[in-house]
Amino acid sequence: MALPKLLCFCCSLDKRTPESNGSNEINQMSKLYSLMEELKVNQLALKNDMEQNISELRRSLDSLTDWLMEKFATIRPGDPCESGMKHNKDKGVEVINISTDSSCSLSRTTAPKMTDKAASARKKGKVGVKPPVKVRSPILTRRYNEMRNKRIYSIGPFTTSSRACPMDLILITHVFDQSKDECEELVRSPWFNLNRAQFKGLAPDLMLSSQVITMCVDFLTLEEFRKEKRVRWFLPPAFSMSVRGYSEENIRRVYCSEDFNDCEKIFVPILLDNHFFLSVFDLKKEVKQIWDSYPNFLDPGRREEKLSQVAKALDSLVMVKIIKKLEVNLLESFTTEIVVNAPRQKNGVDCGLFVTKLMRNSGCLDDCARKMKKKFESQDERLDLALYLLNNKENEIKDVLHRKVVMESGERH
Repeated sequence: MALPKLLCFCCSLDKRTPESNGSNEINQMSKLYSLMEELKVNQLALKNDMEQNISELRRSLDSLTDWLMEKFATIRPGDPCESGMKHNKDKGVEVINISTDSSCSLSRTTAPKMTDKAASARKKGKVGVKPPVKVRSPILTRRYNEMRNKRIYSIGPFTTSSRACPMDLILITHVFDQSKDECEELVRSPWFNLNRAQFKGLAPDLMLSSQVITMCVDFLTLEEFRKEKRVRWFLPPAFSMSVRGYSEENIRRVYCSEDFNDCEKIFVPILLDNHFFLSVFDLKKEVKQIWDSYPNFLDPGRREEKLSQVAKALDSLVMVKIIKKLEVNLLESFTTEIVVNAPRQKNGVDCGLFVTKLMRNSGCLDDCARKMKKKFESQDERLDLALYLLNNKENEIKDVLHRKVVMESGERH
């Protein structure tokens, strides 16, 4: 109603006489302003009415969809009602059934024709009505279609559901190229390096080498160095294996901080009978934990004995620092705890992958374990660890490797 009034008023303005004084103009302008405000209010009310009508229409459509889903169902091969329809095919009528698949197509099946006797019995109430056939709900159907249409990407040797940027794609392709030199250096820390032969243990269905875990430990140690307080120590698997080249002095100098008072947890990957598990020494709770993703593989007695040996070696490693902190007992005397809620691996080669995943989430072990129990895709995690090592800012040859990969990719194209 405000729009016609506004138009009429504008026409009246054109017909003003020269004798109109200033007060009349002011009155007309105020009237014009009031009409414009009324027009805005009407537009807002119209918009609200349209939104309400649309929401009501959507609810009606949803109700109609639910009714159709309950009323009709696609008859699948092997259903009890299908055999009866086949016998009465020649004297039946066609019934349209709505399919619940993603194409939402209509399928036609033949239903038996009701006889006069059956119709009269139904009118008298002697025949009960069968309950409706249960079908998959629309929500479950939509989730099923999403899972079925989920895209799978091929990135080097990995088959994963996550996409990779072009740089990561050509980087992974170069690193896992079997025609390349196996001695080519790919990752380097101040104390260690990885070549292609050692790095290929990250490929699917292969066991991670101790060198890959050591490089992960080096990067985690360097990340701790950048913090004001080093509350977590990470030691390499060689510490538990007593490998030559890793003397006690070198390990203390590289992996242990000077101030032991700040340390809260010590993480030591342990290799026993070609199986990795993680030992965590909690200095606050005075507990030494065992995180084993394959607990039935090792004898519990041998596993705890190995943990005790590592605790003794750790006591010897930090003896001077422990003496300064008298309120902390020797690590060997800590209570042994087997973590029962540790995530479980689904094959025999992912033990090292679980160890690195837990160490990389050392600040929230329990949350990480819960997430890993809900979802853990081996190839996704292997790809993630490979990119973590290659693209890590602590990798001293990262820029050199990236330039080399880009140049080779440009030459091929």
